[in-house]
Parts: sequence; structure tokens; C-alpha cells
Amino acid sequence: MKSFIKIRLRESLGYNHVVGSAIDDEYGITEDEFNQVANIKNELNSLPQTIKLYRVVYVEDESQINQKQVGSHYMLNKVDLERSHYQGSHVGGGQPLILTVKADKNLIDTKATLNHRIKYPHEKEITLRNKGLGATIINVEPFISNDEDLIGTPDDFEFNF
Repeated sequence: MKSFIKIRLRESLGYNHVVGSAIDDEYGITEDEFNQVANIKNELNSLPQTIKLYRVVYVEDESQINQKQVGSHYMLNKVDLERSHYQGSHVGGGQPLILTVKADKNLIDTKATLNHRIKYPHEKEITLRNKGLGATIINVEPFISNDEDLIGTPDDFEFNF
């Protein structure tokens, strides 16, 4: 919440070097953090009105999936999701499934998304309000990952021989 207030304060005052320095001193937010938040907000604002999102769930049976509140934590890119999870990472029971949902971008919890992205920038997570109430499941499929290939594929690296 404190970071959110800092951001709002900067927005209302307008960020310039003098004001920025005063906020840095008083509230502890750096110009890099300010720029990171601005970049995330620009990314969220540039999304289409209807977005497709992905998440992994663990259930004993597909009928256990809540069709109304489809969950809060998603990623925009299925490949990023697959690379950030592995089958052995879940504590508890159930089979891993990938949910694909369509959601109106107004369902995004901007504050929670910003907070999570600042803390864990590598996750690129989108957080939906009210546990995803209003989003619609469009696909459910088994989640199959290669637990031994957590760093990517050769296509992810540029080799100069």
C-alpha cells in the first residue's frame, strides 16, 4: 500500500527532478522504481479490451474447477507460464492443468499487479480482482512440463561460432 501511495503522490505532483528528489528522500522510492511502475502501467494500458490469460491449477478432477471465480493469478504468455512452473513445484494433491481464460481488461487489479511485478519482475504476472469473477474459461488442458529443462531451449540462446 505504501508503494501505491508513493506512486499516486508522484502522479499528482508531476515527476521532475526537484519533486522527484524530495519524494525519494521522504518516501524512499527511486527514479528507477518510478520508471518501472510507469512501464508496467503503460503495458497494462496497451492491452486489448479482451485479454487471454493462462494459469496452472492442481485438481483431482476437472469438475473441481470453480467456473465463476476462476482465480486471481495469471500470465499473458503461455510459454512464460510453462517455463516458470514445473510439475513437482506444487505441494498437495491433484493433477496440473492449464486454464486459458478470456477476461475484460477492466478485471485487472492494477494495484496488486503493480505490487507483484515490482517484487517479482521475472514472473510477469497479471492479477485479476475478486478471484477472477467475470472471466470465462475457454480451455482446460493438461500441464506437461519438462522439469529438467527449466532454463529454456536452445532457441532461447544466440550462439555465435
